[in-house]
Amino acid sequence: MRRIAIVNNKCYQAKKSAYTKSAISRIKKELDADTVFTEYPGHAEKIAKDSSGYDIIIAAGGDGTISEIVNGMNLEAQALAIIPLGSANSFGRDLGITTLTKAFEAIKKNEEARIDLINCQFETNSEKFERYIIATSGLGFASATGAFANRYLKMAGPFCYSLSACFKPFNQDVIPAKIQIDDSSPKEIEFTNFFINNTKHAGNACVFPRADLGDSRLNLLFAKTNALTQYLWNISIITKTYFYYPGEKSANKLHIILHKPSLFMLDGEIFDSIKEINYLVIPKKLSLLI
Repeated sequence: MRRIAIVNNKCYQAKKSAYTKSAISRIKKELDADTVFTEYPGHAEKIAKDSSGYDIIIAAGGDGTISEIVNGMNLEAQALAIIPLGSANSFGRDLGITTLTKAFEAIKKNEEARIDLINCQFETNSEKFERYIIATSGLGFASATGAFANRYLKMAGPFCYSLSACFKPFNQDVIPAKIQIDDSSPKEIEFTNFFINNTKHAGNACVFPRADLGDSRLNLLFAKTNALTQYLWNISIITKTYFYYPGEKSANKLHIILHKPSLFMLDGEIFDSIKEINYLVIPKKLSLLI
């Protein structure tokens, strides 16, 4: 079995600690894997596309690195393994792969499981995109929190998204949209916050406690909150008490038409001026070493 490890160089350089140095050293010594460092955003996807000769691709980074690799690898012929080096590692949290020990045990065990992905098609006035989602996507408070954390709070490590959530409840935009869940009738709604998840976690917060990577469903919620109710929601999620929770739904697909261009978040990556989004769960699409 040929293995290649794609390492997020930004994560490595930012942390350059005993933890990350140990991870790189162990990849070379214990896994007999070729190692490539990314050089720019999107590079992990390109490396994965160019790695057709490998059976297993190891993503050493966070959710963004994993997302890029999944969108570049051959999902029919290759398996994915992960080594958590990112800020939040929400995908790894769902899998219970939160330490180097657990990551290397999973890779050496070499047992594959197939999990769901979410296909996402979205567009602006001038451009169309298609991506697979591994963990989380959102609009409103969700995308604003992600954008603020990525720009200003990365130095806070795994707490960057929780800190960002403390700043962003104020002056939330109300977003008008038309939505269609599965084959139900389209309806007009207004919201300030929207999440759709493949995982339980969004960042390091367990937003969807009943989500399952293998249930062939996507989990979603829309909420219209003010600063106070958003803070109550944040606290209920962080404490895992869920005393204030807008309620979630599960579905196979979702179509959103936004009545004004909006900021959009997909696995930590931020897109601007998005007008229309289609989500569809793809059961058992990814082969993963767990």
